[in-house]
Amino acid sequence: LNLSPELESAHARLAAHYRARHAAAEAEADTAAATRFEALLRAHDQGEHRGYLCGEGLVSLVTTPAGARVDLYTYVVRDRRLVPELRGPLGRTPLRRVPIPHGSHLLVLRAAGCCPVRYPVSIRRQEHWDGVGPGGAEPVAVRLPRAAELGPDDVFVPPGWFVAGGDRGAVGSMPATRAWCDGFVIGRFPVTNAQFIEFLDALVRAGRPDEALRAAPRERGGTVGELGALIYGRDARGYFHLRPDAEGDEWLPGWPVTMVDWHGALAYANWRAARDGLPWRLPAELEWEKAARGVDGRPYPFGDYLDPTWASMHSSHPGPILLSTVDAFPGDESPYGARGLAGNTRDWCLDRLLPGGPWLADGRVVVPRPDPGPGDLLVCRGGDCGASARDARATFRMAVAPSNRVGTLGFRLARSLKGAA
Repeated sequence: LNLSPELESAHARLAAHYRARHAAAEAEADTAAATRFEALLRAHDQGEHRGYLCGEGLVSLVTTPAGARVDLYTYVVRDRRLVPELRGPLGRTPLRRVPIPHGSHLLVLRAAGCCPVRYPVSIRRQEHWDGVGPGGAEPVAVRLPRAAELGPDDVFVPPGWFVAGGDRGAVGSMPATRAWCDGFVIGRFPVTNAQFIEFLDALVRAGRPDEALRAAPRERGGTVGELGALIYGRDARGYFHLRPDAEGDEWLPGWPVTMVDWHGALAYANWRAARDGLPWRLPAELEWEKAARGVDGRPYPFGDYLDPTWASMHSSHPGPILLSTVDAFPGDESPYGARGLAGNTRDWCLDRLLPGGPWLADGRVVVPRPDPGPGDLLVCRGGDCGASARDARATFRMAVAPSNRVGTLGFRLARSLKGAA
């Protein structure tokens, strides 16, 4: 080009080269490199890559009921957070190959008598987000739950593809994987002390005090298999109440319950399922990850950066590091509205730690059976009040023996939603 600045074949070769470099940089979320290669591509493109540079994609969406209104929000960085900003109505379902800018977006679906559904989409350049599930040919209909199907602290995560893993900054992250997850409900908050005491007292009233004593929060035992001292107090009738722990710290009703082993968490889920007539359980770890990250592969529920004022982590506490009430950090919120996934307490999951990574079958997230064997470790997800920014990333994975009790490990419930394929 120094000898022949208008040589078309040279410009074409360089444009193709810089497009490939730009695509790789975007895939690695390397913003600086992507900006540089985009400028070089524009300098050499002679029109062949106009569509790529524009990047406009397409979205198709089917809902039950049909005719749901779809509003388009685009995620933009505001004060270092990814914030959805309204762009306007996208139409009513079914949507068929509707143009949409490339980038990360939030579609909010509304229909009469139904709960609003938050449906994130991540559109790569010239991509068609079609909603077709594994092995399918047509978009999977997103069923909007009826108002009576969700409680005030139930968060619906609709079915669809998402980016799992792929975070080189997180310990234990699986390789980047495109995975399909069926629709499910997850608790907006982890289970609190007040809720757990309600469960224990229900067991006492039912004449099952031994089960309550086994599930209750306890200090660690001195030897393997030994139950440590109870952390909750008990009155003369055997009912439970909060009291200062061994360090003199007052446990609050709105704190997430901790020092409960995996079996105690599962016992609570089974009790809630029987009480509510709903299939409550612990979340599969990839359900948890999708609920935390949405679909665009962000490292934290709120974007690419973590500030100690947004989530309860090590640097959030000027004094002793203690738990916070579950609603104390409203900034720690995921694209679906789940809270406390980057800080305060980690969550028990259903999955055993597997050498090949979490359970997937033909690209679909599998909800495992709760049957750990001797020596198995169970996966925990999320940040906690003592975590660094690295260990608060949504793909961080920690494995713990099911009998362990940890002061920063609690749990939240999940359930499959009938018909939300």
